[in-house]
Amino acid sequence: MRFGTVVANRSASMLSGRILLGRDKAMKKIISTFIMMSVMAIAVPMLPTTAVAATASKAVETKCYRTASGAVRCYKQPNIYQRHRKAFNLAGGAILGTILGGVFGGKKGALVGALAGTAGGAIYTHYQRPKNYRRYYRP
Repeated sequence: MRFGTVVANRSASMLSGRILLGRDKAMKKIISTFIMMSVMAIAVPMLPTTAVAATASKAVETKCYRTASGAVRCYKQPNIYQRHRKAFNLAGGAILGTILGGVFGGKKGALVGALAGTAGGAIYTHYQRPKNYRRYYRP
């Protein structure tokens, strides 16, 4: 008789342990859902709402200078991606590699993924067409 009560108490404690594990999983799901909803709440307003807004003309900054002979030369200022294209490509590859490495290999995989992603970004940048020349025009 005593043996039966001990088994009953053990099974009750194991059952409560399983319930706690279930609560932990539920809490993780709630927290991850909240984080994803927060990211979406921030990202969605940044998207253009209509096609008209996406196709509207933008102001292009023009720089001008005078040459030694007195002629005026003007050129358009390139955008931020065009100015720092190599850095963006390397950083993008590193971020993507870190995410994929972290998902598949944990902390060590994230480090290896970051290195591999940076190498991939460097290769991608090397084979891109060069865009570091200026287009001059008369004002």
